[in-house]
Amino acid sequence: MKRNLYILLTLFAVLLAGCEHKDFCCRCLQADDVEVVFDWSRSPDADPASMKVYFFPEGGGEALVYEFADIHGGSIRLPAGNYRAVCVNSDTEFLHYEHTDRFDSIRACTGGGVSGQLPGTDGEEFRNAPDRIWTDRLETFTIGHSPDQRRVIFRPAPSVCRYTVEIRNVSNLGYLGSTGSLRGSLTGLSDGLLLGTGEPSGHPVTLPFEATHDGKSTITADFLTFGPPAGATGKHLLRIYVQLPDGKKVYYTFDVTDQVRHAPDPRNVHIVLDGLTLPKPLANGSGFRPTVDDWQEVEEQKDLLIACNTGTKESNQETGVPMNFRHALSQVVVKAKCPAGRYGQLLRHLRCVGIRLHRRLERRLHAQLHVRRGSRPVRQALGFSQHLLLARQRLPPALLRLCTPRE
Repeated sequence: MKRNLYILLTLFAVLLAGCEHKDFCCRCLQADDVEVVFDWSRSPDADPASMKVYFFPEGGGEALVYEFADIHGGSIRLPAGNYRAVCVNSDTEFLHYEHTDRFDSIRACTGGGVSGQLPGTDGEEFRNAPDRIWTDRLETFTIGHSPDQRRVIFRPAPSVCRYTVEIRNVSNLGYLGSTGSLRGSLTGLSDGLLLGTGEPSGHPVTLPFEATHDGKSTITADFLTFGPPAGATGKHLLRIYVQLPDGKKVYYTFDVTDQVRHAPDPRNVHIVLDGLTLPKPLANGSGFRPTVDDWQEVEEQKDLLIACNTGTKESNQETGVPMNFRHALSQVVVKAKCPAGRYGQLLRHLRCVGIRLHRRLERRLHAQLHVRRGSRPVRQALGFSQHLLLARQRLPPALLRLCTPRE
């Protein structure tokens, strides 16, 4: 009697378990072994570490996600039905994915920016440059029981843009040495990519990037982007940030909108600028020192290049007339500093009475600052350094003369 009761209870429990997992069992019975293939013929140089595929049921519902350690593919169990799908390499460092429940909205996004408090974003948020990613998308296809319905082929292609920057004829580049630094940023770029359409999306952001130089006359940079957001009309401003060995920080702004928008290949944008004069560091590290976060903008660098030579048609018809251009302008900026809380006194008593430029071979410069501050010397009264001249082409400190008030 007890044995029969035990058998009945066991059968009842099995029936209950079968009812509880009915939906799960049905899905398992309907699932088929599906071979996923990644064909790299469109990206023969690609080298991702792993791949991920999102299958979106056409009738709605949660996406089915599979990850592959083998970048050539593998076998999965997938329920029969109609799907749309996207694939992307999953070994990225700076990207995350949002809206992963729909084919039309799944998006790869760049992470929060690490700007290091760089100035000049025009109200845009700093974001990291994206990683290199390869993607592909498949519109509606059917998973069924026939052999041709149990094989899915993706052909991933590069899905980010490569931007390169080249600034030629840079003066005073050698003064950066090993302790100076260069960085850059570009505004008006997208913060994400719609994997289902392949279009850049989101709002414009600013991407910072590292820059290098050859120690002579050229600055270069190479970084990845998603490109401008679809339909964007804003400007693309390129900024170069320079930190000199003496701690001085300056940055320059260039409007490169036309070069970005009209690039022959939007996937490979090459930005070229010609002419940039960096300031020279202060001698022996002395003089006025800005604070750590005190960036100074050279708002609009104007220059005049001149060249002169002679020639004749008979002598130069084949070889041309060589023209050796040189910079003919310098920008002079005079700055003053006084203890906190005494700027009102500075404004009342400080005035510049004139700057004289002498056109001699050594291009001497004399500056006179008259300060009415009792009988105390100017430098002592205002905490001045004798090196108040900050110029694009910095002149030697000995050529700057500060004069005490004359009665």
